Amino acid sequence: MAIALNQIDATSETPTEPGEKAPSGPPVGLVGLAHSASQIMIQWQPPDEEHGNGMITGNMVRNRLHGYGENTPWSNRNMTNENQRIYLIEIHV
Repeated sequence: MAIALNQIDATSETPTEPGEKAPSGPPVGLVGLAHSASQIMIQWQPPDEEHGNGMITGNMVRNRLHGYGENTPWSNRNMTNENQRIYLIEIHV
């Protein structure tokens, strides 16, 4: 199983406050490491300052299994702690 870590979406469909903009660039240094047979630990740093569009107030992690077709559903996790830059992805097949 693989999760494509190189497909980063740095856009936001619904900003939480009027006038807020999502970062215009991706997170920096995104890495993933197998934690177990069904878990991947990912870690990242915020986008470069010129792409941040102000203060980052949270992070959204979206992932799906690679190689199971385009209709494979996305898993979404919204983290409201702006300092959280590590997340454990649970793989459910």
